[in-house]
Amino acid sequence: MIRAACTLIVVTLIVTLGTLPVVRAYALSAFILPDLLSLPWSPAVLVTGGGSVESLRFSRADADLILPRGNQRTGGLVITLGVRPLDKRDPVVSRFVTALARANVATLIVQSDRLLSGAIDPDEPLNLVEAFTFLRAHPRVDPDRVGIFGFSAGGSIAALAAADPRIAQDVRVLVLIGAFADARTLAAEIQSGASLQGDGSWRPWQPHPLAREVFLLGLVEDVQDPYDRAELRRWIEDPSYRPTPTSHRARLTRDLLDSRDAAETLRLVHALSADAGDRLGSISPVEVGGRIHAATILLVDRSDPLVPVSHTERLREALDNQSIARHTAFDLFEHVQPNRAVPIGILARDLGLLVDAMAAMLLIVDPAGF
Repeated sequence: MIRAACTLIVVTLIVTLGTLPVVRAYALSAFILPDLLSLPWSPAVLVTGGGSVESLRFSRADADLILPRGNQRTGGLVITLGVRPLDKRDPVVSRFVTALARANVATLIVQSDRLLSGAIDPDEPLNLVEAFTFLRAHPRVDPDRVGIFGFSAGGSIAALAAADPRIAQDVRVLVLIGAFADARTLAAEIQSGASLQGDGSWRPWQPHPLAREVFLLGLVEDVQDPYDRAELRRWIEDPSYRPTPTSHRARLTRDLLDSRDAAETLRLVHALSADAGDRLGSISPVEVGGRIHAATILLVDRSDPLVPVSHTERLREALDNQSIARHTAFDLFEHVQPNRAVPIGILARDLGLLVDAMAAMLLIVDPAGF
């Protein structure tokens, strides 16, 4: 009875007020909220079906295209799930993109080979540029209503793609959740166990093991000499072993991985960048913020163990303030998934904030919006 009543209320709202873009966006966001939270039941299943799924292959990435049912014009979102993510067919991901299909948004989930392996390459944004160009040209998709949605490190890659001159003027909305701003700073934070604050001070922070593996072991893989690489790997596996690397870069990497002082660790990271190519700088969206023209929605977990919350502040500073559509911090999220147990008052607040953020996005990508 309660479910039926809730469904009737929401459907009535959509039918009665759906001609108003703002009301339509908020109603749709509330309507699909159970799907976004992966709750056991959603009223949306009683009203409309999900979407059709087509498997695609780009240069270095697999992708799934999910189109809303019917023949109506749709908005579009390219989605990237980050490093070692959930599979694009995982039930949590499927619920999310099905919810967007019910909101009349086509999605293209890009799953690159290198991100699946745990590596972030400087040319990773090219996969999203290629996917965005494809989605924008699709006959069902309104080319003026296409954006990019990035989770975790995928958010940083999404920001880099949105700054690419080939698509920068065409990306209407950029949604980032749990993204890092500067990979060099993040590497120092992960190694030292302290996060850099806006005033230059350092605050204790406990990084997640995955963050350490992706960023710090990535530094070892950047060492060119096979002997030096093997020495550093052996040291990581056996901390009692003392490596004897031969190259300057390998010695810098050893010193970095042996450092615990935050400021010294950051100095060593920058020394590494100057020594042989700035790979970490090239994957840092803080460097390209001025080239992003999309309306940007920044979402962050206040106690994120993979990326300190201060990175979202740095992203905001790097972007033109006029492009910030939303900047919202949550207690409900665990990095990028809304599944943390919180008191009822905080839950209600964060659900309202989530509806607001989704509505802001839908208002931009929905062809029925402004």
